[in-house]
Amino acid sequence: MRLVISILADDRTGIVREITDHVLQRNCNILDSQMATLEGIFAMNMLVEGEPMEMAALEQHLWQEAEEGRLSVALRKSTPPGQDSEGKILDIHVSALDHPGIVNGIARFFSDQGINILRMETRAGTAPHTASPTFTVSMRVLLPSDIDPVALRRAFGEYCEEAALDCQITHPSGEAA
Repeated sequence: MRLVISILADDRTGIVREITDHVLQRNCNILDSQMATLEGIFAMNMLVEGEPMEMAALEQHLWQEAEEGRLSVALRKSTPPGQDSEGKILDIHVSALDHPGIVNGIARFFSDQGINILRMETRAGTAPHTASPTFTVSMRVLLPSDIDPVALRRAFGEYCEEAALDCQITHPSGEAA
């Protein structure tokens, strides 16, 4: 059995250990995870696999923690990806001077092309010498087999030029797509 578990809590030292202790105590396995602290709030997403009885015990424990106000939790049963996840994986990197709409515009571009975004991480920052606000996006997409990578690179390059974004598309190995 697999569960996707999302947790929000006030950040504190040891929170990752506490959560992963509960997973390990029930002999479950974390297959994939993402964690970050956003302005003092700890956020964790993880894909956990285990025997149904153990997973039910983990789920019950997390709901108890939520009822006691120590964390917020969302759970959803999952199944391994099927044939609809076939295609080519590409990594996309975008940087720009920060302005509203960057994430929405990129998401709209890929959605309109029928391309699934598998992961996306964004960061706001400051340029070293000018102190101008900057924004970066790193993402991984699943390119369906019927979409030509060269045509995608050209179309996304044109979109980025119009939106004043610098972009790079590579294969996970690092070579240009």
